Amino acid sequence: MNEETIARKTKEVETLMREKKCKNCVLCLEDLKDRNATTDLTLVQDLNDRLMAKSKRIETLEDQLRKSTSLVNQVSQQNFQFLRQKTSDFYRSIDNIKSGYEQKLMEVEEKLTLE
Repeated sequence: MNEETIARKTKEVETLMREKKCKNCVLCLEDLKDRNATTDLTLVQDLNDRLMAKSKRIETLEDQLRKSTSLVNQVSQQNFQFLRQKTSDFYRSIDNIKSGYEQKLMEVEEKLTLE
């Protein structure tokens, strides 16, 4: 970008700010202009630095989100396997109890028929 393009873009941004009465947004340059009458290039650099800092913050948050999602998936998978194991153990236990009662019932029926 040359200085003419930067000046044109700056005027466009200033016009937009005046029309919308913008305050404290990312494009708002009023607070930056008050600081020692900085140049347009310095303003662009400052905005770029802010944007890069926010981009790094977003990347950090996305990484944390990926890690937490992975952990939640692992915990869910372990819980599912644990629940499956407990359910199959429960059904086996019920089958064992059922077969035990059936054997006792058969023994009682045999005793009754013998008498």
